[in-house]
Amino acid sequence: MAMVRDVKGYGILQFSFHGKPGKIFMNNGPLEIEDVGEFMGRSFKHWIVFFDSCATLKLEKKRVKEFMQSTGVLMVLGFQKDVDWIESAAVELLLLNRIQEYKNMRIFWNRFRKRYRKLVRATGLEAFYRDF
Repeated sequence: MAMVRDVKGYGILQFSFHGKPGKIFMNNGPLEIEDVGEFMGRSFKHWIVFFDSCATLKLEKKRVKEFMQSTGVLMVLGFQKDVDWIESAAVELLLLNRIQEYKNMRIFWNRFRKRYRKLVRATGLEAFYRDF
C-alpha cells in the first residue's frame, strides 16, 4: 500500500495486492472492498484509490459507487481482469505520472483512456469518478 499527497488537492492511495473480483488479498486473507471502505472511513475523502490488483473491479458498479459514497473518495481505479504484471506496471507508471497533471478526473480519464487505448483494453483498467 502506498500513499501520496499531491498539490492538486487530492492524495492517491494505491493498494498493490493480489486480487479477485471485489477483493484484495492481504496477510490475513481476502478483504471485500466494503471491508476496505469501512477501515478507511472518511479519512481519505477527496482522494483517489487505485486497486492495483487483478480483477478487483470486476464487480457490480453499484458496489463501487457505494464504496465511493461511504468513503468520500474522488475516484476509484482498478483492473477488471487478471493482468500480466509487466502490463500492469506500465499502466501504473503512466497513470501515476499523468494523473498528477489533472484536477478534473473526468478530463483525466477521457484523455488517458484515449491516449493509452490498447493498454487500457489489454489490462481491463476501469475508472469510476465524481466531480470535485
